[in-house]
Amino acid sequence: MTTSFQPRKPAGSPQGGQFDTKPHDQIGSALDTGVTASDLENPDGTVNFAKIFAEETYGPDDNRRLFGVYVDYDDQLRSEQVEALLQGDPDSTVDYEIFTSMTYPQVYEKVTETLEAWEESMGWEEWDALLDRHFDGDRTLLEDEAREYYMDNMDEDAMSQLVRLTRNVDFRHDVVTIDTDEWLEMEPDEMREAITDRVMSELVAKGVDDTAENRAAVRTMVDKIDDDDLGGGLTLSVAGRADASDLLCDEEGNQVWWWDSTVDYERPYVEMRSDSYSYEYGPVGSGYVSGTLSAPLMVEEDCIHVDTNIMGEKAASSVTRRKVDSPDASH
Repeated sequence: MTTSFQPRKPAGSPQGGQFDTKPHDQIGSALDTGVTASDLENPDGTVNFAKIFAEETYGPDDNRRLFGVYVDYDDQLRSEQVEALLQGDPDSTVDYEIFTSMTYPQVYEKVTETLEAWEESMGWEEWDALLDRHFDGDRTLLEDEAREYYMDNMDEDAMSQLVRLTRNVDFRHDVVTIDTDEWLEMEPDEMREAITDRVMSELVAKGVDDTAENRAAVRTMVDKIDDDDLGGGLTLSVAGRADASDLLCDEEGNQVWWWDSTVDYERPYVEMRSDSYSYEYGPVGSGYVSGTLSAPLMVEEDCIHVDTNIMGEKAASSVTRRKVDSPDASH
């Protein structure tokens, strides 16, 4: 997935990591004085938040957007955050952490500054008239509605930018699991042939090309397992490196990490692990196979992990995630 996105660096923006929320520049007194409550109302009598935040927008007149929160150029999601998102962030831990530490503080600050500037320009009588007319005199209600408007209309929140900026995620996606105990009565060479047949059958069903080259690659992996360790089971994984946006977003760039999805790996890098060996032993074999392997990514299942035990390979020549079910209503 490619993008032309270039992070903005507004004057006064915070410097540093994902928990840095230093103040932005103040709006100052650029607003006209003598503004009345009616000046901040739409023709239908509702509050004109587009005018209230006009100084904070950019873009063409028919498609103006509010500046989103600032995220530092070199900031990225932590490995444990990526893993939680790959598994759907079921407790909203990452989503809440980023919202409360990055998005909300900056939006709160910007909205507070903007409303204070308008209050100063209007004078207390017109300001109170606006509050009385629309919010029963309760400033808190105005602030809440203004923050909601800002977040609904800004170009990007912190999560979107962190996903976009996070590169080279090492991961392992388990795509095939085989129980090899059914062939324990066979001689080792026969058992290896049976395992190779089954592995190829599973991979071909997922889109890998049924070729002599791919079969030879699988057989080479199987041959690396000691005779005494052929029983138990095998797990095949697509493993390697990809950008977080490829793993957490769909082909149109929309975040879909809370959806059950299908991930398409073109020319995938496949690892084979034997249940007879400890995980720290690593894969018994690995290599690229031709074709496009399509594997389910069910967010509530433990099938994909951020993993540093990778041999420095890309996961595939391309990685595409496609959502397949309805999203959680909370997102």
